[in-house]
Amino acid sequence: MIRRLADPPYSVAESAHVLGISQDTVRTMIHDGRLKGAFRSGKKLWRVPVEAVSDYISRQSIAAP
Repeated sequence: MIRRLADPPYSVAESAHVLGISQDTVRTMIHDGRLKGAFRSGKKLWRVPVEAVSDYISRQSIAAP
């Protein structure tokens, strides 16, 4: 049986590109909890699960008028 690995998490730069925002805004969203599940990979690097980005996009779609 072949197992599919989970999608690797995005870097801050990749998250910013997908969301169409700056890297600083992604970092702010990580710190204030809007991107849930983000974690540090080393002392300075942050990683954001693909699901966290997808969930954020979904929440924004629902909230839009």
